[in-house]
Amino acid sequence: MTQGFKGLSLQAYQPLYSVAETLALIKIGRTKFYKEIAQGRIKVVKCGQKTLVTGQAIQDWIEALPRVPSKTQQNSN
Repeated sequence: MTQGFKGLSLQAYQPLYSVAETLALIKIGRTKFYKEIAQGRIKVVKCGQKTLVTGQAIQDWIEALPRVPSKTQQNSN
């Protein structure tokens, strides 16, 4: 599980994030964010017209990102 602020999981820290909060948290732009939604990689919920992202959805997205090998792993090949 990805740890958020002060060792808490994102879900425990705050259960729902606005689009603006999510963008600031995961450091991507609005266009990329909506592409990730369209491609099914970020799950969102709606409350009326407001789009919200659960802490769990953010954690799932982070965990699904491709891993970059460390320089020591690259040099050993």
